[in-house]
Amino acid sequence: MYKLMMQSGFMNNTNTDQEELIIERAPQNWAKEIFSGAKLGDRRKTQRLVKIAGSTMQSPGASFVASCHGDLAKIEGTYRWLENDSINHEDIIQAGCRTSSRWMDETEGDILAAADTSKLRYSHSLREELGPLSHGAKGGEGMRGLLAHSTVFQSALTGETIGLGDQVYWRRLDSEQGKKHKRKQLDYEQKESFKWEYSISRVVERFVEYLKRIIFVLDRESDIYELLMYLIGNDLRYVVRASWDRRLSDLEQGIFDKVSSSPLMGKVLINIPQKGGRQHRRATLEVRSCTLTLSPPSRDKSLPPLQLNVVQAKELFSKDPISWTLLTSEPVETLEQVLYVLRCYGLRWKVEDFHKVWKTGGTNVEGLRLQSEGAILRAATLLAFVAVRLEQLKDESDPEMLSERTKMVILSDFTKTETKGKKRKTIKGLSASKRPCTSILSQLEWQILWLKLEEEKPLPRKPPSRQWAYQAIGRLAGWYDSKRTGRVGMKTFWKGYCTLQDLTKTVALVQHAGITV
Repeated sequence: MYKLMMQSGFMNNTNTDQEELIIERAPQNWAKEIFSGAKLGDRRKTQRLVKIAGSTMQSPGASFVASCHGDLAKIEGTYRWLENDSINHEDIIQAGCRTSSRWMDETEGDILAAADTSKLRYSHSLREELGPLSHGAKGGEGMRGLLAHSTVFQSALTGETIGLGDQVYWRRLDSEQGKKHKRKQLDYEQKESFKWEYSISRVVERFVEYLKRIIFVLDRESDIYELLMYLIGNDLRYVVRASWDRRLSDLEQGIFDKVSSSPLMGKVLINIPQKGGRQHRRATLEVRSCTLTLSPPSRDKSLPPLQLNVVQAKELFSKDPISWTLLTSEPVETLEQVLYVLRCYGLRWKVEDFHKVWKTGGTNVEGLRLQSEGAILRAATLLAFVAVRLEQLKDESDPEMLSERTKMVILSDFTKTETKGKKRKTIKGLSASKRPCTSILSQLEWQILWLKLEEEKPLPRKPPSRQWAYQAIGRLAGWYDSKRTGRVGMKTFWKGYCTLQDLTKTVALVQHAGITV
């Protein structure tokens, strides 16, 4: 550290303006931007929220105690705030989600609203006050905790994370376990699956001025007739993966047979990324589409029929083939339109990435050991926005990852007679605008990173690239590109980012104290 500060000349810098820039760096500024508008009933509660969020962002992944760095007054204030039942976590969600509108204003094109549900598991002394996480008859004896349904906004053009659109929490009741038949008899609004419509309605109310640009991207669990009615009835845009082979109003066959028998539109080549034990591969997909009308379900014939578009993509030559059937409001007359629908659904994985970062890979929400449900809700809500910020940093650091994952090659397009199905065309992957690393790191941060890792090279006059910063942060945590993918794992990236924050804080404090060596 001494060598680093002497090399950079920070020890002799007495510029007051630069000191203020260093001490008031991005984490605290970010916290003010996200939470300063929170209406918690008392200005002091909001100020404390901003301080806690800023400290957490400066020490991501650390406990609330560790993020206070030994300041006893700060520790006490943090836990008083977390245990204050007069603070409603919904007010934190409202304040944080509304700030997404700023990034939406700066985002070109459509906005994807990808939603998913995740379980928060807890095993400490509070677990008995929480709910079962299984619907089985023995669910109360197994894992316990809370459920969270999150909606994450992304740019359909670049794939980058924009912000959080909504988050809903609930816990299951022990009295409902092992009663699947009774749950099926409940009204739609009383079922747990109503979470999809409930959360979407909150997004609609919160972001009404952006609805023409928002496409809701939902997985198979959301294939609910009443939800499709809500989406269509409110003229909302959507891509929903089909789960049920629903009957059609004019035919005996169902959705899957109908779209499978539709004319082949073309063949495309896509990248399937490495994940867990699955190896990276390139997959050839046959693509079809059609427009059809669904009959109401037999359980309620009074519901109206629904007209919608369907896209099907099936992989060829694979033992474990991809097979997507997507219900959508988007046009599907040309192959390019169909590929846009596939691309929108193909980006839904980012909401799963968000949950991974939030729960274990970054902010470690499942590691909380707070002693009340309310405290966990307040902490989890706050940390959700920290996790979103980490996703944004990773997106901006590694735009090529999104580009590679969404690249498509049209092998044949049978919707264009002049090509006779033989013309190859590459649909470029999503790519973020090319910016230097100063879009994610301050000048002080990237200079410290350079001097720490590039000891034999002089400090460059111009900031290095974001790709360099992304991999350098990984190297700071011991990352080595052994698989030659160029990709840093989320946990490693987070660890490196924490180390960089510690280094930056140390240099800033030494400079602020005016210490000379």
